[in-house]
Amino acid sequence: MKKEITIIIVSYNKSNCLKECIDSCLSQKSIDNTEIIIGDDGSSDGSIDIIKQYADEYPDTITYFVMERIITEPIIGSIRASNVIKTALQKASGNFIYLLSCDDYICDKDFIYNGSKILNQNPEIKAVAAKSFKKVFSDGKEIVCTVKPYAPQIYWTGAYNHISCYIFRKNYASANLLDRFCDDTGLEYSFIGKWKYIDSIAFNYRQIDNSIMHNSDLLELNLLEMMLFQDCLNRKKLAKIFSLSRFYRPLHYMFKHRNEITQSKYAKYISNSEKYANNVISEILEYDDFSILKKMTYRLYLCYGAFVTLFFKIIRKIS
Repeated sequence: MKKEITIIIVSYNKSNCLKECIDSCLSQKSIDNTEIIIGDDGSSDGSIDIIKQYADEYPDTITYFVMERIITEPIIGSIRASNVIKTALQKASGNFIYLLSCDDYICDKDFIYNGSKILNQNPEIKAVAAKSFKKVFSDGKEIVCTVKPYAPQIYWTGAYNHISCYIFRKNYASANLLDRFCDDTGLEYSFIGKWKYIDSIAFNYRQIDNSIMHNSDLLELNLLEMMLFQDCLNRKKLAKIFSLSRFYRPLHYMFKHRNEITQSKYAKYISNSEKYANNVISEILEYDDFSILKKMTYRLYLCYGAFVTLFFKIIRKIS
């Protein structure tokens, strides 16, 4: 039977957290009208056995799939995770989507029910956003992270809310997916439209020290940001000024460290970016070979980026 809501759980080698994550979804007030799709990226730690047990116990609610780990080119973790999400979106039958990583868990049992109710009553709203989530550290420390209720365009210029703070319309997001990135910020870009904020601490985010992102160096993280910037420029869902403001800092960082990008460990990012238009990384790498006029033009572009970043920062502060 078709369900109205789809919860997508992205799983990879977090068997110690997986049960708490799935149980938090099953405890939602809306569970009778919800399907849970678990997409596993080829775990090797027993996670798949746990997923199978839940699917057998809740056959009317839980389905799963496992992505093959046959690797033909160097792995970029964010893109693999994005491919899991894209596959799950294709399988989802719900009108509304909620996305959760397997090491996190929902703490507001009414959040999905309340959010889907708002979406049903307001067809012009593309997503519902909780204003808060909670970071949970391994030592037991907890921090509540809150974002002010900005208009989506202003939010996009620099504010941050985790993707699991959103319930969004599947059709709207699926029609606007980026070329590569479908996790966190990249997916948010897909459903930017009219949002409704609700006063909820939606979920608990585990701050894990050995995660892929924590093991990446600063240049890798900024390369990923530039790839996401490239995807946003190609989608053209927002005016360039909004994305330039959001990505100016990593753009400037990359420019300052452009001579380090040619190291072999960054080759996979350069190679992947060459497949798409608006190759920001290539422009940075080629800067030293520019003519004097072109160098001046590029530096003016960076100055403009600094200006719009400051401008929108002030707007967010006073709004």
